[in-house]
Amino acid sequence: DSAALARLHGELLDEAEQNSEPTGYFAAPGGLQRGVSSPRCQKPTVALMEIAVHGPMFEWRGPAPFTFVAFSVEDSATLAEFVTELSYGWGCIPAEVTIGATTWTTSLMPKDGAYLVPIKQMVRHAEGVHLGDVVTLTVHVAG
Repeated sequence: DSAALARLHGELLDEAEQNSEPTGYFAAPGGLQRGVSSPRCQKPTVALMEIAVHGPMFEWRGPAPFTFVAFSVEDSATLAEFVTELSYGWGCIPAEVTIGATTWTTSLMPKDGAYLVPIKQMVRHAEGVHLGDVVTLTVHVAG
């Protein structure tokens, strides 16, 4: 619930001030890794996750065509563990995404066991990427 998340956020700030070293999730080869930067920091948290997403852009036709890149099954499972704390509803998670020199805000959407990153048309044009192109995104999720 929001009160528990606020307490966790306060604990994180206190811990960061005391230890000056963050703890939590970090991007590593093969996906997200739970870790600590110091033995003094033993509580994994969801204060901020940075996830590298690499894959082809594909189209999913709903009421209108949209272009997406899918998270790996492993990274999707990690996000799903924290969906209660991160989601604003329907399993959607707000995020900031960067591809090349373009950064935008969006919502990660669950579909068939994986999270999808919507790629806006203005981003595709700005970065010169098209359906089928394999791209690498940096996704920031804040708790």
